[in-house]
Amino acid sequence: MNDKKMAPAIFNMAAPVKTRQEAAQYLRVCLSTLSKLEIPSIKVRRRVLYQQSVLDAWLQDHTQRGDENVKK
Repeated sequence: MNDKKMAPAIFNMAAPVKTRQEAAQYLRVCLSTLSKLEIPSIKVRRRVLYQQSVLDAWLQDHTQRGDENVKK
């Protein structure tokens, strides 16, 4: 089994979810980039879904502050 594609241990089906296309639009990346980002998702039949809160958490974890890239 490929652990990087596994859904989070607790996937709240009542929470808002996005399709691959919607998630890519939300993150402003193409579909091929989205598949490389290793964001937890769940597969329902042939559909891959991303929980909104997981996308938001991923963005928070991967957002750099502007001053972190400044050389001193």
